[in-house]
Amino acid sequence: MNKRNKWLVIIAVVVIVLAAAVVAGLKWHEQPSFCSTLCHKPMAPYYETWKSGDMLAAVHGKADVACLDCHESTISQQASEAFKYVTGNYQTPLPFVKLGTKEFCLRCHGSYEELGKTTADYDDGSGRNPHDSHNGELGCYSCHRVHEQSQLFCSPCHASMEVPSGWKAAGK
Repeated sequence: MNKRNKWLVIIAVVVIVLAAAVVAGLKWHEQPSFCSTLCHKPMAPYYETWKSGDMLAAVHGKADVACLDCHESTISQQASEAFKYVTGNYQTPLPFVKLGTKEFCLRCHGSYEELGKTTADYDDGSGRNPHDSHNGELGCYSCHRVHEQSQLFCSPCHASMEVPSGWKAAGK
C-alpha cells in the first residue's frame, strides 16, 4: 500500500470514528442521565425527582417521558448553559421555568375538556372547577409543579378549598 492510500485509509477511519462518536453523543444527549451526568451538580436534584419520588417529574419518568420531551432547547441555549456550568456562573436551585402553558401541556395531556372531567377526582364539595378559573387562563405551572411540590393556586383567596394530598397551599 502506498503512502497516499495509507493516508486515505487513516482519514476514512477517523471520519467513521468521529461520525460514530457524534451519533452516540446525540443519542446520549436525549437520555435523562445525560443531564445529571455531564452537569451533575445543578441538574442532579431534577434528575432524582424524575427518576423517583412523589413529584410530577417521577410520574413523567415512569411514563418514559424524557427531559427533552418537555425541555426543548436550542444549540445556543445549551452552549450558554455549558458556559455557565464551566465558569460556575449559575444559581441553585435553578430559576423556575414557566413551561406549562395550556397549549404546551395539552400536546400530551389531551383536550382541556377532558382535563375538566378530572375535577370529579378533585371535588371538595365547593362546586369549584380548578381548571375553570375566574382569573382567566392560567398556565398549568400555576398549580402543577414538576420538580417541586405542586401548589393550589386558588388557596390564598379560597381558604376553604381542600388542598390535594401531596400538594401545598400557594404562597406557603
